[in-house]
Amino acid sequence: MSQLVNVTAGAVEYVGAVLTETTGKDISGDTFDIGLGGWAPSTPPDTWAAEPVVEASGSIATVKMLIDSGTAVGSYSLWVRAHDTPEVVPLNVGRVDVE
Repeated sequence: MSQLVNVTAGAVEYVGAVLTETTGKDISGDTFDIGLGGWAPSTPPDTWAAEPVVEASGSIATVKMLIDSGTAVGSYSLWVRAHDTPEVVPLNVGRVDVE
């Protein structure tokens, strides 16, 4: 999945991903982080979004972060980290191009 945000034109947009727990387990009580990592798909973020938007119900969670002019122009890997005690699972969920 690739998402494009044109911050040079003054855009302020959410980017994110929908996560589905394939075993049907309820993940609505889990916590999630989201962030932009290096372009290499194996490079998770050094910093995660301070206040991600999380909408979760049953086995599906939508996690989003806001991109604005404070985000440098470039290509990023979008990561979501799920906290499901005792597991902490970082997932590369796509690409974000900021121009």
